[in-house]
Amino acid sequence: MKIIYSIIITLVSAVALHAGTLVTFDAEVKSRIEHDGGKTNTVERYGSKVFLGVDVIDVEADSRITVYDYKDRKIYRSAADKEGFIKGSLFSDIGFRVSEFQNRLFLGNALRAADIQDNPMDRVLMEHLFSLSSGEAANLERKENKSSIVFKHNGKLLLEYSCHGTKVSQETVEKFTLYMRTTFGIHPDILKKICELNYIPEQITLCRYNTTKIEEIHLSLKQVQRDFIRPERKLQTEIIPDDDPVFALALQVREMDVKAYTTACKSILKRAPLLAGKEKYLDAAALFVGYGLASGQQTMPQMFFEWKDKIVADSDVQAMFSALSPQSKEDAEKAVETCAALAEKADDGRFALMIFRANMLDSLGKPYEAVESFLVALTQEPAIVGAWKDLGDIYYNIYQSEKAWVCWDAGRALNPKHKLFEAVYKMEMSLLADHSEFFMKIP
Repeated sequence: MKIIYSIIITLVSAVALHAGTLVTFDAEVKSRIEHDGGKTNTVERYGSKVFLGVDVIDVEADSRITVYDYKDRKIYRSAADKEGFIKGSLFSDIGFRVSEFQNRLFLGNALRAADIQDNPMDRVLMEHLFSLSSGEAANLERKENKSSIVFKHNGKLLLEYSCHGTKVSQETVEKFTLYMRTTFGIHPDILKKICELNYIPEQITLCRYNTTKIEEIHLSLKQVQRDFIRPERKLQTEIIPDDDPVFALALQVREMDVKAYTTACKSILKRAPLLAGKEKYLDAAALFVGYGLASGQQTMPQMFFEWKDKIVADSDVQAMFSALSPQSKEDAEKAVETCAALAEKADDGRFALMIFRANMLDSLGKPYEAVESFLVALTQEPAIVGAWKDLGDIYYNIYQSEKAWVCWDAGRALNPKHKLFEAVYKMEMSLLADHSEFFMKIP
């Protein structure tokens, strides 16, 4: 009998783990975009199903599915015309918000100093857009009507919600608030009030002000279903977006296991002396350096010193090493040209020269050209951990955080203990600590 009871308890626990609350809405989104030719107005209507689970929020809206996995800290997004999901990091969303929010605050302060009326980067509106606080008082206008609560800023509607709705547990309200924060933004001070409710409002209207675009979103509650079983999704079926080859390269890397990565590193090291023996000293030198970029080893391998005299005597190798430490902008510009010319001469070691070129381009403030050079290098030799870290840094600095984490996760899949990623781990821990409101509390 004890065995039977044990089986029953296990089954019940499994069901409870996959059960949650399903909230169904009808949504209407009115958008107004201002441009040189005037204004464009659009209206979009769709149904929305929001599953609030133990460690996941699953949103199905307008035939698009977004799954927030708070246990593994991943985001899965579906594509309208493909079966499967684009896999990303949960940190990429909050990471983008934080960096872009700081950028908008800086621009807003500059516009305010210039005495610009109706500032498009108004601090409170940006707090509302990104659901982040600047630390200054917001002084929102709150008005309570007979049927609703209204929040405004300088006469502009931020959010209005009904005084009535479907009663739910405090835990469900907290998860619903997280859904609202993640999906729509909403000012942190308003979300605190929503989180204090004991119901999900039957009507919600919110406005988002994003420079030249204004959105009015109306949500009409249709149904709340408790003890709902989590929707089945084929999350393991990964889609490669068409807009950038970095996703395909990253997927290729993540499919490598430790053995494959180790083999790739050993292969780079093994090929270097073979090329030196064929008097291809440029390729040999590039591979010796490339081995360090792939493995994380910060000193030249012993094999290099067996060929050192012949390698460093080569004029192309001398040019390569000279290009690695420019002392001025002019030197860096010449180094870019040198690396490009040497890459044309090289064969097996071309990837290393393209990495050197990419880093030079980045230092010169040419991130998009640097990205192209990194992609050429990684296409030839995808196991170069250091290149994945540097490429991720560039994407993050140009506010493409999704691609940044794709690169960092690819590099960490190869070598999670590589010292280069200590800064990434530190950033993630900081985001967890400073913005815990964006992460679900998992029992």
